[in-house]
Amino acid sequence: MKYISNLHTHTIYCDGKNTVEENIQYAIDKELISLGFSGHSHFYIDDTSMSEENTIKYLENIKKAKYIYKDKIQVYLGIEGDYYSNLNKDTDKEMGLDYRIGSVHYIDDGNNSYFPIDMSKDTFNETIKHFGNIKEVIFRYYDNVIKMIETQKPDIIGHLDLVRKYNLNKEYFTEEEDWYIKKVDEVIDVIEKNGCIVEVNTKLMNKNNLNAHYPNKTTIKNY
Repeated sequence: MKYISNLHTHTIYCDGKNTVEENIQYAIDKELISLGFSGHSHFYIDDTSMSEENTIKYLENIKKAKYIYKDKIQVYLGIEGDYYSNLNKDTDKEMGLDYRIGSVHYIDDGNNSYFPIDMSKDTFNETIKHFGNIKEVIFRYYDNVIKMIETQKPDIIGHLDLVRKYNLNKEYFTEEEDWYIKKVDEVIDVIEKNGCIVEVNTKLMNKNNLNAHYPNKTTIKNY
């Protein structure tokens, strides 16, 4: 029996390219046994996140699809909650979610200014410039992951080491350095204590770069 599932799926309600129905039909064609939707939670400075209006439409659409396709595939209603959206178990219940992915896409400087981690390489370079060096950016990123886990209690951790996105050629740092491994190990300890699931995100993988997945091989092995 095949057990193939995907729980990190976006739609046209945020930055996805396909409708809910198109995604479900594709999953059925590929013989997935379940499909979970995880639209980007609303965050007012992020144009790729769902608007408040689209969030309502998204929730209604998925709930309806769960019923329509119940005899063909298991559909789950989730959301990808950005750290700064401040979602929690209470908001999960209010929205009727089956699960929540917790992700960090930004870091802040303590002055209500937010700096993107994965928007583009240019903005990533601007983020490094603002904070002075790559090490400071990495520490702030992983500190946000820790705070998100401890205060918001997500079920799944999304693209755990997203801060590696533009470092696949080791342009900014070496992932085998002791300080980096030690910081990631700190995060893993918090994940284990809180019983979170860590997704394996293969969005950037292709035949030319089979290592472009989150987390990296070392982290997967240690976890």
